[in-house]
Amino acid sequence: MPKLAAINVVPATRADVDRINTILAEARDWLHARGIRQWAEPLPPGWVSRCVERGEFFITSEQGQVIGMFRLAWIDKARLWGETSTEAGYLSKLAVARPAAGRGLGVELLRAAERMVDAAGKKLLRLDCWSGNSVLISYYERAGFRRCGTGRCLDFEVVLFEKGVG
Repeated sequence: MPKLAAINVVPATRADVDRINTILAEARDWLHARGIRQWAEPLPPGWVSRCVERGEFFITSEQGQVIGMFRLAWIDKARLWGETSTEAGYLSKLAVARPAAGRGLGVELLRAAERMVDAAGKKLLRLDCWSGNSVLISYYERAGFRRCGTGRCLDFEVVLFEKGVG
Protein backbone atom coordinates (compact mmCIF):
# COMPACT_ATOMS: atom_id res chain seq x y z
CA MET A 1 0.00 0.00 0.00
CA PRO A 2 1.39 3.46 -0.83
CA LYS A 3 2.53 5.52 2.10
CA LEU A 4 0.22 8.35 3.10
CA ALA A 5 1.54 11.78 2.14
CA ALA A 6 0.83 14.77 4.38
CA ILE A 7 -2.87 15.53 4.25
CA ASN A 8 -4.61 18.84 3.79
CA VAL A 9 -8.00 19.05 5.49
CA VAL A 10 -10.38 21.71 4.18
CA PRO A 11 -14.05 22.58 4.64
CA ALA A 12 -16.33 20.63 2.32
CA THR A 13 -18.32 22.52 -0.31
CA ARG A 14 -21.61 21.80 -2.06
CA ALA A 15 -19.60 20.17 -4.84
CA ASP A 16 -18.42 17.52 -2.33
CA VAL A 17 -21.85 16.48 -1.02
CA ASP A 18 -22.45 13.58 -3.43
CA ARG A 19 -18.97 12.13 -2.80
CA ILE A 20 -19.41 12.49 0.98
CA ASN A 21 -22.76 10.67 0.79
CA THR A 22 -21.19 7.93 -1.33
CA ILE A 23 -18.24 7.37 1.03
CA LEU A 24 -20.51 7.34 4.08
CA ALA A 25 -22.87 4.82 2.44
CA GLU A 26 -19.95 2.61 1.38
CA ALA A 27 -18.48 2.76 4.89
CA ARG A 28 -21.85 1.88 6.44
CA ASP A 29 -22.32 -1.05 4.06
CA TRP A 30 -18.76 -2.28 4.66
CA LEU A 31 -19.30 -2.17 8.43
CA HIS A 32 -22.68 -3.90 8.22
CA ALA A 33 -21.20 -6.68 6.07
CA ARG A 34 -18.86 -7.35 8.99
CA GLY A 35 -21.63 -7.31 11.59
CA ILE A 36 -20.66 -3.86 12.89
CA ARG A 37 -23.65 -1.64 13.48
CA GLN A 38 -21.79 1.65 13.82
CA TRP A 39 -24.19 3.60 11.59
CA ALA A 40 -27.58 1.99 11.90
CA GLU A 41 -29.56 3.77 9.20
CA PRO A 42 -29.02 5.71 6.00
CA LEU A 43 -28.73 9.42 6.67
CA PRO A 44 -31.86 11.52 6.19
CA PRO A 45 -32.06 13.17 2.77
CA GLY A 46 -30.34 16.54 2.79
CA TRP A 47 -28.58 16.00 6.13
CA VAL A 48 -25.05 16.12 4.66
CA SER A 49 -25.96 19.21 2.59
CA ARG A 50 -27.20 21.03 5.68
CA CYS A 51 -24.05 20.10 7.63
CA VAL A 52 -21.86 21.29 4.74
CA GLU A 53 -23.77 24.59 4.60
CA ARG A 54 -23.12 25.07 8.34
CA GLY A 55 -19.39 24.43 7.77
CA GLU A 56 -19.33 21.19 9.77
CA PHE A 57 -17.90 18.72 7.21
CA PHE A 58 -14.18 18.61 6.46
CA ILE A 59 -12.51 16.60 3.73
CA THR A 60 -9.13 15.55 2.45
CA SER A 61 -8.48 14.70 -1.18
CA GLU A 62 -5.92 12.87 -3.24
CA GLN A 63 -5.54 13.39 -6.98
CA GLY A 64 -8.69 15.52 -6.97
CA GLN A 65 -10.84 12.85 -5.29
CA VAL A 66 -12.22 13.06 -1.73
CA ILE A 67 -10.72 10.16 0.22
CA GLY A 68 -11.57 10.99 3.83
CA MET A 69 -13.81 13.15 5.94
CA PHE A 70 -15.29 13.97 9.29
CA ARG A 71 -17.96 16.19 10.76
CA LEU A 72 -16.94 18.59 13.51
CA ALA A 73 -19.67 20.43 15.40
CA TRP A 74 -19.61 22.63 18.47
CA ILE A 75 -22.73 21.12 20.04
CA ASP A 76 -23.96 17.54 20.06
CA LYS A 77 -26.96 15.50 21.04
CA ALA A 78 -27.94 16.33 24.62
CA ARG A 79 -29.38 12.82 24.95
CA LEU A 80 -25.82 11.49 24.66
CA TRP A 81 -23.79 14.02 26.58
CA GLY A 82 -26.32 15.67 28.87
CA GLU A 83 -25.38 19.31 28.68
CA THR A 84 -22.96 19.78 25.81
CA SER A 85 -19.79 21.51 26.88
CA THR A 86 -18.78 24.84 25.39
CA GLU A 87 -15.22 23.57 25.90
CA ALA A 88 -15.57 20.73 23.38
CA GLY A 89 -15.79 19.94 19.70
CA TYR A 90 -17.87 16.92 18.72
CA LEU A 91 -16.58 14.63 15.98
CA SER A 92 -18.75 12.27 13.98
CA LYS A 93 -18.93 10.59 10.58
CA LEU A 94 -15.19 9.96 10.38
CA ALA A 95 -14.84 7.91 7.21
CA VAL A 96 -12.19 6.90 4.73
CA ALA A 97 -12.90 5.82 1.15
CA ARG A 98 -12.28 2.07 0.91
CA PRO A 99 -9.41 2.38 -1.66
CA ALA A 100 -7.60 4.72 0.76
CA ALA A 101 -8.07 2.49 3.83
CA GLY A 102 -5.13 0.97 5.67
CA ARG A 103 -2.76 3.91 5.16
CA GLY A 104 -3.22 5.71 8.49
CA LEU A 105 -5.63 8.30 7.12
CA GLY A 106 -8.12 7.89 9.98
CA VAL A 107 -5.49 8.78 12.59
CA GLU A 108 -4.40 11.79 10.52
CA LEU A 109 -8.00 12.96 10.29
CA LEU A 110 -8.36 12.65 14.08
CA ARG A 111 -5.19 14.72 14.53
CA ALA A 112 -6.54 17.37 12.15
CA ALA A 113 -9.78 17.54 14.18
CA GLU A 114 -7.76 17.90 17.39
CA ARG A 115 -5.85 20.83 15.87
CA MET A 116 -9.11 22.48 14.79
CA VAL A 117 -10.62 22.13 18.26
CA ASP A 118 -7.46 23.56 19.82
CA ALA A 119 -7.39 26.45 17.32
CA ALA A 120 -11.00 27.24 18.25
CA GLY A 121 -9.91 27.66 21.89
CA LYS A 122 -11.66 24.50 23.08
CA LYS A 123 -10.16 21.92 25.44
CA LEU A 124 -11.76 18.61 24.42
CA LEU A 125 -12.52 16.56 21.34
CA ARG A 126 -15.47 14.25 21.93
CA LEU A 127 -16.94 11.38 19.94
CA ASP A 128 -19.02 8.26 20.39
CA CYS A 129 -19.18 4.78 18.89
CA TRP A 130 -21.42 1.74 19.12
CA SER A 131 -20.62 -0.22 22.27
CA GLY A 132 -20.51 -3.47 20.27
CA ASN A 133 -17.71 -2.21 18.01
CA SER A 134 -14.70 -3.48 19.97
CA VAL A 135 -12.33 -2.81 17.06
CA LEU A 136 -13.25 0.88 16.88
CA ILE A 137 -13.26 1.23 20.67
CA SER A 138 -9.66 -0.06 20.74
CA TYR A 139 -8.78 2.23 17.82
CA TYR A 140 -9.97 5.32 19.68
CA GLU A 141 -8.24 4.24 22.88
CA ARG A 142 -4.95 3.76 20.98
CA ALA A 143 -5.45 7.26 19.55
CA GLY A 144 -5.47 8.65 23.10
CA PHE A 145 -9.20 8.97 23.75
CA ARG A 146 -10.56 7.96 27.13
CA ARG A 147 -13.93 6.45 27.84
CA CYS A 148 -16.12 8.83 29.78
CA GLY A 149 -19.49 7.12 29.85
CA THR A 150 -22.22 5.55 27.77
CA GLY A 151 -25.34 6.83 26.09
CA ARG A 152 -28.15 5.71 23.82
CA CYS A 153 -28.40 6.60 20.17
CA LEU A 154 -31.59 5.45 18.45
CA ASP A 155 -31.94 1.90 19.76
CA PHE A 156 -28.37 1.03 20.69
CA GLU A 157 -25.81 1.85 23.34
CA VAL A 158 -22.76 3.94 22.51
CA VAL A 159 -19.49 4.53 24.34
CA LEU A 160 -18.60 8.19 24.88
CA PHE A 161 -14.97 9.25 24.40
CA GLU A 162 -13.05 12.45 24.91
CA LYS A 163 -9.50 13.62 24.50
CA GLY A 164 -7.81 16.75 25.76
CA VAL A 165 -6.29 18.94 23.05
CA GLY A 166 -3.64 21.62 23.10
